[in-house]
Amino acid sequence: MSDSPRYQLAGYPAAAWAASTFVLLAREVGLETDTRRFKVGDGVTPWNSLPYAVADSPPAATLVTDTAVPAGLPLAINRATGRFVAADALIYPRAVVVGLAAAATQAGYAVDAAIGAFTLPDWTAVAGAAALSPGQLYFLREGGGLTIAAPTARGSAVAVVGEAVSVTTLRLRLSSPILL
Repeated sequence: MSDSPRYQLAGYPAAAWAASTFVLLAREVGLETDTRRFKVGDGVTPWNSLPYAVADSPPAATLVTDTAVPAGLPLAINRATGRFVAADALIYPRAVVVGLAAAATQAGYAVDAAIGAFTLPDWTAVAGAAALSPGQLYFLREGGGLTIAAPTARGSAVAVVGEAVSVTTLRLRLSSPILL
């Protein structure tokens, strides 16, 4: 065993990687020490623009959308059409989040619903800010999208969607909605 080669990966917490403009060498592996996710370099692309080496998670489902959706938008299933729609805390049946849109998609096209953890370089279209707040829970917003403030209006649904593990990554923690 003592003659076996050993390797050590470049490793930093996700927030440190996200704050850097580091470029991994071609085939160099970089590890987020707190999330255990990794990327493989190509020698030219900065860390924040590289995809994770392993898919964040398998899709929960692939369905056609009733409406155009941006990447990262919480999705629900329209019971009448069997298609994905934007989840909405104001419409109780649509407050049951089944995943996040894995990619921006036009109405009438298929989209995967991602589960597990999901990374976007800019969350503005979904959460109203470019960066997530690590450690913060994110709730389904009235009208669709994400918010750090749980809805409080009578008739709204409170549903936890996930927790930010870095400024770019939301780990889904889908909860059943509670009608207020």
